[in-house]
Amino acid sequence: MNKELYGRLDSFYSEMSPTERKIADYLKKAYSNACYLSIQELAKEIDVSPSAISRFTKRVGFNNYQELRLMLVDSQEPSEEVFFPEIDEHDSIMNIAQASFQNGISSLSSTLAILNESSWEKLLVNVFCALRSILVFSAIITCS
Repeated sequence: MNKELYGRLDSFYSEMSPTERKIADYLKKAYSNACYLSIQELAKEIDVSPSAISRFTKRVGFNNYQELRLMLVDSQEPSEEVFFPEIDEHDSIMNIAQASFQNGISSLSSTLAILNESSWEKLLVNVFCALRSILVFSAIITCS
């Protein structure tokens, strides 16, 4: 866990309620797993309410749970993988393919770490609303 997050949790720990301490303790010991959980999944894992986690995140200085998750992702130990592997003009086709696949895997893993169900729902609602607007507009133009 990075020092900034650990410091935030420690600075408020003595003033925290038992529920907040439960959340802080879990984050300290399982931060590498917590960054992959939505607020609902984390609440279920710790046996607290999502609203308790939301209040906790604000108490320790984040605007929302998503910001806390990003800090948890930043706390991850750097992997041995190189995000942009070097490709040499003398590399074999297989080496180039492996480097390209590794780049894609790293990118997808980083993206997955910050996604949750509610962000997907919001995205899909916005996409469907935009599609509906396009369809209505095209129907008006076609009828004119």
